[in-house]
Amino acid sequence: MKELLVVGCWLLVVSLTGCAIVGTGATVGTDTLLKTDAPLPQPPIAVIQPGPEIPPQLAAFSGAWFGRWDYQMDHLLAVEQIESPEKIIAVYSFGKGFGFHPGWYRVTGRFVENKLQFQPWPETTVTYEIHKGTLKAVYQGNRTRSEVNMRRIDLNLISIR
Repeated sequence: MKELLVVGCWLLVVSLTGCAIVGTGATVGTDTLLKTDAPLPQPPIAVIQPGPEIPPQLAAFSGAWFGRWDYQMDHLLAVEQIESPEKIIAVYSFGKGFGFHPGWYRVTGRFVENKLQFQPWPETTVTYEIHKGTLKAVYQGNRTRSEVNMRRIDLNLISIR
């Protein structure tokens, strides 16, 4: 038994074996299943395309990105809305690892020198920079530093394990 829920350009497929989110466009092949333990909010993420007032180098951050912190912990960043350079709304999702259980937060960030910054927790800053079509992220906490190179995903198919 499957239930389908269409919200904007996203399609949520729920079955007895799990769920998947299907979007438009493709950087992940149509036959490729992206398996992750980084959870996503319900209803599905809705990405609003930036308006013409947002400079192209900042608008390029819009959308979904995936990678693994230090090649170990899944991380999904979905930049849902860039209202202005001072207000960016995103979903920050992470899988199990480094003593964390999988979870997600809706965060508000800003651009600093063309880099996207969020502070998901006190004394923690995550900075994202686009470099040659990938998103390089640096997590800086109290005594912790992690890095990840992320690739753009259009959420063609994500399987939450």
